[in-house]
Amino acid sequence: MKIPGKPKEKQEYLNGINEHDFVYLVADILSFHFGHTDIKVMDGTGDGKRDIYSINKKGQKHLTQCKFHNDITKTCGSNETDELPIGLLKFGYSVGCFATSGKISPQGKREYLENYKNFELTWLDGIEIIEKVLETNLLKKIWFNGEKITKVVNSISIPFVIRKHLDDVNIEVDGNLKKSILAKFKMIEQRFSTKQFGNYRECEGKDKFYNVINGVNANAIIVENFSGFAQISELRANFLATIKQSFNLNEKEIIFVSFGYPFFSEIIDNSNKDLFNLPVSCETYIVTKNDIFNEYDWLINLSEDWILPTRCRSSMLDDFSFINTKNDTNLLINYLSKISNEHNASISLQVDFQKLIWRKSIFLFGFSKNIEKLITETRLIPDKQYDTEPDAKILCWFHPRPEFYTNLLNEVEKELFDEKFEQLKIYIKKVIQRCDIKEVTYEFAQKIAEISEPNLFNKNLVLHRTFDICKRYDEILSPIVPSNRSFIFRKIWKIPISKEIEIIIEKLIDKFKKDNCEFFIDYSQKTEQIEFIIVYLKYRFDEFNYLSTGLIIDKNFENVSSIFNEIEIEIKKYFKFAKSYTKQYLYEEQDIEFEYEND
Repeated sequence: MKIPGKPKEKQEYLNGINEHDFVYLVADILSFHFGHTDIKVMDGTGDGKRDIYSINKKGQKHLTQCKFHNDITKTCGSNETDELPIGLLKFGYSVGCFATSGKISPQGKREYLENYKNFELTWLDGIEIIEKVLETNLLKKIWFNGEKITKVVNSISIPFVIRKHLDDVNIEVDGNLKKSILAKFKMIEQRFSTKQFGNYRECEGKDKFYNVINGVNANAIIVENFSGFAQISELRANFLATIKQSFNLNEKEIIFVSFGYPFFSEIIDNSNKDLFNLPVSCETYIVTKNDIFNEYDWLINLSEDWILPTRCRSSMLDDFSFINTKNDTNLLINYLSKISNEHNASISLQVDFQKLIWRKSIFLFGFSKNIEKLITETRLIPDKQYDTEPDAKILCWFHPRPEFYTNLLNEVEKELFDEKFEQLKIYIKKVIQRCDIKEVTYEFAQKIAEISEPNLFNKNLVLHRTFDICKRYDEILSPIVPSNRSFIFRKIWKIPISKEIEIIIEKLIDKFKKDNCEFFIDYSQKTEQIEFIIVYLKYRFDEFNYLSTGLIIDKNFENVSSIFNEIEIEIKKYFKFAKSYTKQYLYEEQDIEFEYEND
């Protein structure tokens, strides 16, 4: 956006900036205007040059070279702008920006772009920097005093709470802990709204001092000589290192450190103060004896052997998951959480959507012998079964569930259509006529289901799938509860059609049933010659709740693999040419695609 005024007059605004602050002003523009993250300001050479390393919105590594001139009318020459492509080449980057408090001539800009076509280059000269500051309220508050571009905000506060994992209570900052913090930071104690900590999860432990409705007694670091947004991540890292040194944690102890929105106090009418939050996300970190993890990384990051899909249809998001590139094993990670007030409306809509899926599904009622006959003749495996009268069941086949974002539920209902599922419903209704099984309404099925699942449509709890954790993490309350994680390993084998498949599966279940996990085997027919055996192993790993998800998987996957290997040996006793088919099955049957480097 162009700000009215003559360029020469506007350029005078930069007379208030100094060499030290200039690079942080550029860093703030990268963060606020261009959505860059992981911003790091590097030390300069003393000639007005400073480098900024960041990640742009496309996830690319980005280099910005800053050149400060006291004379804001000075035009940068090609000897200065050419240093950026040299830097990009040195670090192996492909995108960068040259920023200066002075000018870049039109000819210089043309040569800058034409001479280095292999790079994606941009620039920020003095006029553009001024316009970026003046067109946004936040940057104006921090960097414009009404007459000059200069750093107005010199002090900010970063609120924090520290929480014990096992007790799930916030730790009062006193004694030696307080001394350790005050030795390096200025700190105050203050009560905040829980909103100051974003999607905050209140303590479950019995602590009347900290379990305050809609409020939390916390502390805040006071940062004087504040440089800019780029400084906040460094301050957090230094604070976390101090906390780690202050606690003598054993191998099985972890603590959470939650940072709220940083803020500054804006003076109003020479006396009143108004808190103004900076657009820096709230983050929780997990401190262990040996490491410090970002909470998101702790919950979902795995070793490089595990990769996520490159493509997944919206109707298959329940199966969005990891696959192990070395042994063709699938992993779904789920996390059970209370619903935050902020996202209660969207979760309620998802619950309504879940009920809509039930209305679009098909439910059957029948006695066990008739159900066995139906499954034997059709090889149709229901998604869910519920026991009802003695020796009778409700069978459920659920309509595929697409991704859900809109709150226009009526519009979704009109468009909710899956041709394959509609064909399945027609086929089921046809075959049940000769099996003495009847179709029942979703209301009847729901009443039966709620006997065994009282929280069938619970609005207080929500299960976050692997997709939700990866893509909608902001909907999860923080700090998390490590014991609410669950892990489902799945492996699929391609086999020839067999009339004895049910008997074989029963033998496999009897042989491999485990006490420490839920063990389930399913099968699916593809053609008249081919079908699949699908094995599920579901674990909670409660004894390892102090470990990150990645470490839990590393610690236990060898045992899981050995179970799958034993199952494969047994399957090959019945089907000599059975082959592992997990990746191909997910691609061919569910349109979930993984790309291995060796594909």
